[in-house]
Amino acid sequence: MCYNYNMEKCDFCGICLSRCPTLHLPIREARAEIEKLVREGESKVLNRCSTCFACDILCPNGCNPCGLILERWHEQHLRKGRPVRAGYFMPCVFPNLWSFVLDRLPKNEKSLVRSWGKPSECQEILYPGCSVIITDYLTQTELLSKLEIKGSLEYCCGEMYYRMGMFEQVELIGKRLEDFFKVLGVRKVITACPACCDMLTNVLPAFGAKFRFEVESLLQWIWRKVKEGEIRFTSRVKKLATIHDSCHGKVLGKGFLELPRRLLEAVGIEVVEMRPSGMESPCCGIGAGFSPTSGFHPLHIQMASVRRLNEARRTGAEILVVYCAGCLLMFSVAKLLYPIRMPVYHLLEILQMAIGEKPLRHQASRAMKLVIGVLRHQFPKLLSWKRLRTPQLVMESSRNSALQGAFLYRDSVDRNTCS
Repeated sequence: MCYNYNMEKCDFCGICLSRCPTLHLPIREARAEIEKLVREGESKVLNRCSTCFACDILCPNGCNPCGLILERWHEQHLRKGRPVRAGYFMPCVFPNLWSFVLDRLPKNEKSLVRSWGKPSECQEILYPGCSVIITDYLTQTELLSKLEIKGSLEYCCGEMYYRMGMFEQVELIGKRLEDFFKVLGVRKVITACPACCDMLTNVLPAFGAKFRFEVESLLQWIWRKVKEGEIRFTSRVKKLATIHDSCHGKVLGKGFLELPRRLLEAVGIEVVEMRPSGMESPCCGIGAGFSPTSGFHPLHIQMASVRRLNEARRTGAEILVVYCAGCLLMFSVAKLLYPIRMPVYHLLEILQMAIGEKPLRHQASRAMKLVIGVLRHQFPKLLSWKRLRTPQLVMESSRNSALQGAFLYRDSVDRNTCS
């Protein structure tokens, strides 16, 4: 699925924008705005969209209206660039949100993450993605003990660039990952987050990346191991929970969204749904920063995250469960600024309890590091008029790719085969 907008199928019905979980436009206004996007290339939608992909799913004609929004953002970026503050949230610009946290991890965790970046031939790997790299404690469980984890910040999947409409970066990242996986010689990649699964399966190949391996989401892998009897739940986790669904999880389909619910039911948890949820679920908050106008303004992101926390609280559930480490980080930060009693758990932590393990629960400390990083590196740029341009970002990304690529190829002569 490429998300390219199909104008020939579009009849400007406005359903996509009227049922959007972020915009909620009246139907007449929705019709007018989608027509303005097509005819004039401008609309207030471009300032408020969070690219949660709900409009693609809601469109009765399969037009992929989110593709139109991304294309308009791409055009804006080429003309005007992004506010300089946006650079702190971009994996190819250093220092960034992730590198700040990574530099401040405890020694044992930093050593663990460093080991993930060392090249070795592996037929099957768990690809962590940026967010799991800074929530590495989630992987310290018997559930994942048989998986070899490989990845680093330099080899992110490019999900954020894609959702910003920065297509030049996406194409560059696809080529970089193609080389990375060739060095490892992988035949199967298990993705820790739904975003990585969608990017490796659908998006990056549409931008020219040629991957010659099977892709499976970690949720799919865990559910398969449960059915095969390799993972057994020995403890019941009797709680009332609500689930926040990943934006990319919706793209992967209804069957994918059923997996976390099946797993929670299998360990004794009763699920009460938020409104909206499932295929119409809004973004966790990070998407509020993707537009060229926002440029990852922290106020926009936090307001969106707090709204979602309020929706979770109104369900009356005891806990909020996510299955994306990025969502976990966003809600953990929001809870620092807007404390509510409802704890936020990653699904892996729930499953840990179900096999008799005690989760490490470092959410609050990671969230605090993120806030400190934003205060130090992004807040001083909030009033700056400077802009980030595509050539500058491509050059920076290429430089990091060359450095990391040299590291990989230099060390690949001493590969150890993964057991």
